[in-house]
Amino acid sequence: MARPLSAMLIALLVALSALFAVLLAWYLTQARQYIGADYTGLILDVVRANEETYRLRRLLYAEAREEAFPLGERLVNTATMLQQRLSLYLQTLDRMPLDSLRDAAFAGEIQEALGHHERMTQLIDTSDTALSPAALEAAKTLEQQLAWIFSEMNDRLQSASAVQQRINEGLALAVVVLVGLVLATALGLLAALLHLQHQSETLRGLAITDSLTQLSNRHQWLEQAPLLLEPANMPVALVLLDLDHFKSINDGYGHPTGDQVLEAFGRLLKSVARRSDLVARLGGEEFALLMPHTAGVDAARVGERIRRHTQDFTLPAPAEHHSLTVSIGIAVADTAAVDADRDANDDSEERFSTLYRSADKALYRAKEGGRNRIELA
Repeated sequence: MARPLSAMLIALLVALSALFAVLLAWYLTQARQYIGADYTGLILDVVRANEETYRLRRLLYAEAREEAFPLGERLVNTATMLQQRLSLYLQTLDRMPLDSLRDAAFAGEIQEALGHHERMTQLIDTSDTALSPAALEAAKTLEQQLAWIFSEMNDRLQSASAVQQRINEGLALAVVVLVGLVLATALGLLAALLHLQHQSETLRGLAITDSLTQLSNRHQWLEQAPLLLEPANMPVALVLLDLDHFKSINDGYGHPTGDQVLEAFGRLLKSVARRSDLVARLGGEEFALLMPHTAGVDAARVGERIRRHTQDFTLPAPAEHHSLTVSIGIAVADTAAVDADRDANDDSEERFSTLYRSADKALYRAKEGGRNRIELA
C-alpha cells in the first residue's frame, strides 16, 4: 500500500509543478507589459518637467521683469525645453508595452500641446520685454496644457510603477512556490527511489535468507559456498549438523515450539561462527557451517563446542524437560586433496561437491553410530 501511495504523491507533485509552471507562463504573458520598463526614471523626468512648467508659470505671472533678459526669449527657451521633453516622451511611450501609457487620447493631448508651442513661438518676439495679448494667451494655454499633461503622466506612471512592484512581488512568490514544488518533487522522487531500494534489498534478503533463523538459506549457501574454496591450496572445513529426533519435538509440543528451538539453534551457530564463515539452514533441522582456513582438528573443536551447548540447551516451554542433541559430520578440503599435477585453481564447484559428499557421509555415520556425536571424514 505504501508504494502506490508514494507513487500517487509523486505524480500529484509533478502535476502540480507542471500546472503551476503553465500558470506562471500565462501570468508572465499577461504581465509582460509591466515588466522591464524603467518607470522610476520616467517619473523623475516628469518631476523635472513639472519644475520647468512651474518656471514657465512664474514667467507668465511674475510682476517684475528683468530688462536685461527679454521675457520673450525666456518664455521661448523654457517652452522649447518642455517641447523637447514632450517629443522625447512621445517616442518613449511608443516603445512602452503598457497600454495605459500609449492611450491614443492622451497622445493626442500631447500632440495638441506641441501645436500650441508652435503657435506660441510664432507669436512671440524673443526681443520683447512684454508680450502681446495673443502671445500671452497662447503662452497661458500652453502652460495649462503642459501642467495637465505632466500631472496626468505622473499619475499614470505612478500607477504603472505600483502595478509593476506588485507584479514583481507576485513573481518572486511564484518563483519561490515553483522552486518549492520542484524541490518537493525531487525529494519525493528521492524518497521513492530510497523506498524502492529498501524494498529491493528486503526482497533480496528474503530470497537469500531463511526467514525463521535469519541464516543463509540453502540456495544462497550452495551459491556462495564454492566461492569460499578458492584458492584450492587452502584448507576449508565443512560442518554438517542435524538435530536428533527433532520430529518428536514438533509432534509432541507443536510446530511453534519446534520453531523456537530452530531459532535458538540458529543463534548458537551465529555465536560460534567467524565473520569469514558461512552458516546456513539447509532445510528442516539440517544446518551447515563452512569454515575457510580451518583444519580438521579446529573444525572438530568447534563441532564439539556446538554439541555440548546443544546437549545442555534448555528447551522452551512446554518442552523444557525434553533433551536436545545434534549429530555432526565434518570433512576438510585441504592441500593434500589437490594433486601435485593439477592447477591450484581447480574447479571449485567440483571440489565443493566432493567436500559436501564427504561431510554428508560423515554425518550419516554419526547418526548410525548413536547420534549426539561427531564424525570426521
